[in-house]
Amino acid sequence: MIELLIVVSVIGILASMIILTTSGSRIKARDARRATDMKSLVTAQEFYMSDVGHYFTCSATLGDCVPKNSRNYPSSLGPRMPKTPTDPRNVGTTCTGDSYIYCGLDNTGDWQQFCYFAKLEENSTSYLTASPKGNKKKDAIPTSLADCGMAG
Repeated sequence: MIELLIVVSVIGILASMIILTTSGSRIKARDARRATDMKSLVTAQEFYMSDVGHYFTCSATLGDCVPKNSRNYPSSLGPRMPKTPTDPRNVGTTCTGDSYIYCGLDNTGDWQQFCYFAKLEENSTSYLTASPKGNKKKDAIPTSLADCGMAG
């Protein structure tokens, strides 16, 4: 009976160590998916630009985001991306520092620009952005379309 208790406790200790070590791997995997999604958004917008002559516009105030939301993030980018990606955690509803959702900036004033961003988990004060200048890592939520394409 004592041997059985020792075996069960050793298995419990090993299981807890495995759980602790894999949590970091899961965070890195989710951040890698965010990076891939941001790259896909840039590619889809470039296809949209070549098809239509300007980038897809999305403004929550004008109601052209489908479904209408305060995130300025479209549910599709035309026929080449009929469904836009969602954050792996998809936690939160607003584009603040507490949410893990994909967001964008209103680009109805400049159809030659776009900006989407995602919060990273490994460094929770960093963001990945997608813009016509490619993907950048930033220390804060982008404040303008021009700011989105600048690193830092």
